[in-house]
Amino acid sequence: MSSSTAASFAPDWCGAGFSKSSTAWLAEEGLAPVVPLVGEDLMRAVARGAAYYGLAREVEACASAAVVPRTYYVGIESAMPAVPGMPVPFKALAVAPFGMEEGSSLQLKDREFWF
Repeated sequence: MSSSTAASFAPDWCGAGFSKSSTAWLAEEGLAPVVPLVGEDLMRAVARGAAYYGLAREVEACASAAVVPRTYYVGIESAMPAVPGMPVPFKALAVAPFGMEEGSSLQLKDREFWF
């Protein structure tokens, strides 16, 4: 893959449009702009994982599985009337807990959601 092709898939390039749109939507609501995460080189992480997987397959030393590297949440606002000057309380729902393996699912028992 040429460097120009590789650069076109870099997170900065991919996320620019999303960041711009999200920031505009948040500004309409009077909220702070999107702050991109820094410190992750996703292309290097994928390359390291691929190299490890290839080595593990060659020597048949261990099994490799894709897992979620951190817990991901969705914020859910409470259903209450808006009160000026009072922040709307919300709860966090874990949709993918740390270590969740590829192809697995998470069931939320005794939970009811209204949309």
